[in-house]
Amino acid sequence: MVDLVGSKIGMGIADLAAAAGASVRVTSEEVPRYAIADLMRLAVGDVSQAHVSNVVKRAKKRLDLGHMGAYKFAKGKGKSPLVCTMDEAEQIVGLLGGSRAATYRATGLPQAKNKRTEDLYVMRYSFDEAAVKIGRSHKTSQRRSGLQAGQNFWVETLAIFPGKGYLEIPIHKKLKAFLSSRGAGTEWFDIHVSVAVGVVSNLIQELETEETEEAKTNQVEACAEYA
Repeated sequence: MVDLVGSKIGMGIADLAAAAGASVRVTSEEVPRYAIADLMRLAVGDVSQAHVSNVVKRAKKRLDLGHMGAYKFAKGKGKSPLVCTMDEAEQIVGLLGGSRAATYRATGLPQAKNKRTEDLYVMRYSFDEAAVKIGRSHKTSQRRSGLQAGQNFWVETLAIFPGKGYLEIPIHKKLKAFLSSRGAGTEWFDIHVSVAVGVVSNLIQELETEETEEAKTNQVEACAEYA
């Protein structure tokens, strides 16, 4: 891709496919054809099969795609992927919808799908200081509203640890001895609200330290294996 004065501002789909490390299935034909799903992933990140199918349907209605069709790769499993020439691929990319596709066409820079991260939270019932709920959500305020909806009490958020939702299960395991037996909930623990936030904070630090040490150990073992 070039800007109005001719300077390169990014990569076309052919450039992405030819880049080192690019994972694209290519036919062995005289005029090679490329797996459409692979090319879409290069441009806009992870895509579902349904997304690919919808794009192909639109492309068939609007474009002349005489070389597009299913192709069975030698090592392929399952349904044969749809392939097309690079010229056809450039046209198909022009039909991609969404902000990631628009950004790619404007900049020529490959886009990645944002991974949704979840926060770790500590909550309590307004009338109870002896137990807390430790859970995860990417929309904590909505989660709190849902918990208290239809109840004659409030749910209060004691703390939110951004991006730490992935530690929910390990923390639950470490607090198994404190799991509350006063109800059916599996995320409630008999820990006083005055110390709950400190307990969770310390466990987060402990788990992250364990992760770091494990990563170092794995790295040392890997180096020793190839030494």
